[in-house]
Amino acid sequence: MSFHTAIHQNRVPEFVSGGNLVLYNGRIHTLEKSQPEVEAVVIHNGRIVFLGASKEALARAGDSETVDLEGRFALPGFIDSHVHFWRSGLMDQMVDLRGVRRIADIQRMIGEQANKVAPGGLVMGRGWTDTKLVEERYPTRWELDQAAPDHVVYLLHMNGHSCALNSRAIEFLRPDANGPGVERDPATGQPAGPLREKIAFEAQGKLLSLLDPRVRAACLEITARQAVEGGVTAVHCLEGGRLIGDPDVKDFVT
Repeated sequence: MSFHTAIHQNRVPEFVSGGNLVLYNGRIHTLEKSQPEVEAVVIHNGRIVFLGASKEALARAGDSETVDLEGRFALPGFIDSHVHFWRSGLMDQMVDLRGVRRIADIQRMIGEQANKVAPGGLVMGRGWTDTKLVEERYPTRWELDQAAPDHVVYLLHMNGHSCALNSRAIEFLRPDANGPGVERDPATGQPAGPLREKIAFEAQGKLLSLLDPRVRAACLEITARQAVEGGVTAVHCLEGGRLIGDPDVKDFVT
């Protein structure tokens, strides 16, 4: 068990696994029926060895780091039982399109991101929704081509069940224009860029195979840092699913 507490308003202490630490002068909720709340906890080599009064805890401190909680609460580390761990880190690296109101703004933001990615690479955005756009529709492949003609563009809709692609992405995926979930251009009958439901999930799995290995590695680091900052010390990950499970799991063990 690890403890998480906000010592100052904008600071969370960085506790190193296996370290020695004494938290005292606080209100520590143990979740133990025999001692539901104590003043202090002593941690030695990463394990809790004492719960009780501050005076006794400090007597056991030795050369351990000590933290005066000044009456604040401390709680056992939280456990999140439903985490898309790898993909949470990926979301943090996608262009954040939440709040965008015009397709022109999507084009501008995707174009800016494309300038940071090598030609032919994958440019991703997320959080947009046609219900908030003044055009009240998905961006087309040709509009996204204008923003990043030399890149593969993938825009995940806010609903998580659909996306918009540019021509390079369409050419890579080669979806059946007559298949379910494929929006077609009325004039040509060819895929217009938006995909919905099953075909959108399949497209996501295939497109993520184009990710730079450095981006994949950063996904785990980003989510791990966010978890610790929020007091989450254990997670139940959902990696290994039907989309692109094997590479996701491989990232955990390499």
